[in-house]
Amino acid sequence: MKLRSLNILILLIFTVDVFAEDIFDPIFPSTQFQGTIVGLEPSNSDKALSKMFPDFSEQGINIYGWANPSYNQSSASQSNLPIEFSMIPNHFLFNEGVLAVEKQVNSAQHEYIDFGFNLTNLYGTDYRFTNMKGVFSQQYFQENHLYGYDPVIANVQAYFPGIGQGTLITMGRYLALGDIEWPLSNINYMVTRSLTFAYSAFTQMGFNAATKLNNNWSTILGMHAGSDIAVWSNSANPTFMGFIQWTADDKNDSILAGTNALNNGQYTNDYNNLQQINTIWTHRFNEGTFISSEFYYQYQFNGLAVGDCTFGPYAPYGGGRGCGPLIPGYSSSIATVTYFEKKLNETTFSSLRFDYLNDFQGQRTGFQTEYVSFSVGLTNIFQKVLKIRPELRYDLGLSGTPYDNGTRSSVVIGLIDLILLV
Repeated sequence: MKLRSLNILILLIFTVDVFAEDIFDPIFPSTQFQGTIVGLEPSNSDKALSKMFPDFSEQGINIYGWANPSYNQSSASQSNLPIEFSMIPNHFLFNEGVLAVEKQVNSAQHEYIDFGFNLTNLYGTDYRFTNMKGVFSQQYFQENHLYGYDPVIANVQAYFPGIGQGTLITMGRYLALGDIEWPLSNINYMVTRSLTFAYSAFTQMGFNAATKLNNNWSTILGMHAGSDIAVWSNSANPTFMGFIQWTADDKNDSILAGTNALNNGQYTNDYNNLQQINTIWTHRFNEGTFISSEFYYQYQFNGLAVGDCTFGPYAPYGGGRGCGPLIPGYSSSIATVTYFEKKLNETTFSSLRFDYLNDFQGQRTGFQTEYVSFSVGLTNIFQKVLKIRPELRYDLGLSGTPYDNGTRSSVVIGLIDLILLV
């Protein structure tokens, strides 16, 4: 059924009742902050797919996934960009169909070396943003398909309890560190992502070592081929990443700071070579309330406006425009986002998000302007297997008309999505 107005959409999605009990809540973990990797026990899946393969479950191998359709009602008519992940206005999308096979390592023990792996496969419109140059990337860059496939995570891990107070080594493709948000919908707080996240790194390919030094300090050091670039791509550059994290004794505060990409910064073969410095501060008020803020600084040299070249058929919602104009020399951006998360009961939590991006030369979004955004969302969880998430979002470009293909200075969007876990 097509909803005819934003008012109808908002009325319907906020009348949802919550009736599930005993929900596992991954949004408010008791021990983990963004960046923390070592010191976690495996969280074995109790989803239906894992139950179909009991032999795998006995070996600690989980098979699980989700389906994630969405609908948005927007004041834009052609494109919601630069808002990503919900780029087509007034449209139903199948954002993600995900199938994951993984064995988590047990990094909470100090008795034995442990090994694991993760292969997470994604099909849907979200591949347009998670895609990595050199990994089936012709679907977007050469063909501009609306839907596509992406093996968004593909890595192996080894845990060594005798290095520091535990070291976890990851090799392969992994989700980029240093952001509050994630590209996969089921581990993200809201339907949309902030502009801060939309124009940062999503995944990286290489290796990193996360080491717990003591109860307060940990580090993550590694090398990769560049943000969203495969090691065999002609745009690959040897790239350093490194973070240090402090966690308070009472486990209520954490600061993560460092860089997820640092090399010569030269735009390479029609693809971004972003340099990024990140900081995240998280404070927990109590078991069900926290605030988390991120700030980053990005730069590169001799990049093209809007970054990557897409040579497929033109689509009004994005892609197919070829290459943007050259921005000689240095280009940069700064961004910050703050989330305020509040658990309302055992099956419902609310999200408030404030977002700011300053695209100084227009290299990231194609428009030389500052952006502000405010979003409010609600997550309802039903019977452990279904999430329903309404969201209302307002975005404003402080100069010019960066929205709806250069025709609007602002946009208002109401959204709802479903995440069915299997």
